[in-house]
Amino acid sequence: MSMIVCKYFCVFLLMQATAFLLDKLHIILAKSPKEEIKSEVLPMVFNTLDSNSLQGQEAALNTIAVIKEYVDDQVIKKIVLPRAKNLFARSSNVKMKINALTCIKKLLDSLDKMIILDEVLPFLTEISCQDAEVVMSIVGIYSHLLSNKRFGLTHNLVATKVMPPLIPHTVNPGLTMDQVGGGSRGSGGSGSGGGSGVGDGGVSGSGSRESGGGGSGSGGGGSGSGRNGSDSDAGVGC
Repeated sequence: MSMIVCKYFCVFLLMQATAFLLDKLHIILAKSPKEEIKSEVLPMVFNTLDSNSLQGQEAALNTIAVIKEYVDDQVIKKIVLPRAKNLFARSSNVKMKINALTCIKKLLDSLDKMIILDEVLPFLTEISCQDAEVVMSIVGIYSHLLSNKRFGLTHNLVATKVMPPLIPHTVNPGLTMDQVGGGSRGSGGSGSGGGSGVGDGGVSGSGSRESGGGGSGSGGGGSGSGRNGSDSDAGVGC
């Protein structure tokens, strides 16, 4: 029995030491040659992501932004992103889920359009967690994806994929009024003005730009044709 206790105690101490090293990783990176970083440091980070230690997993997730400059896009796509998604799926800890989503958000600029649409978007739309902080972390990712057209999040995808799972959260008791209907930075339409947007600040909100045949108006609480006009945009303020 004492041998078993000793074994687990040693594992605990090892993970404590690993977590400490990961917390100080910026110092290690500054003093290590690139060859050692790739052969020793990066494997330690990736292996810790696969560990069963919450402390170690959290520390590893927090290092992703620090190690990005040493990791090529293929490694991010094939190793880091799958591990972050898996960590979210298998963790029951809300803080860990939020950390996993934060990690994924930091990876977005290193991912191409097809990975976003094939790997990230389906992952986000299938999340059923009702926790308010998790929902707002998802919303933050959508806001980032809408900040640049290169991510490929079109009006059609927003309307058919993004909005359906978010709309029920407008009555989520865990969200404040500001989070539900905060100010929008929508993705406006053109021509007839039909379109959908996801902006900053909340789960739902009116579009921030309108344009259409016959006139113009201002959305999101300003003057204009409002929701019923043919030249108004509907948006989800995220």
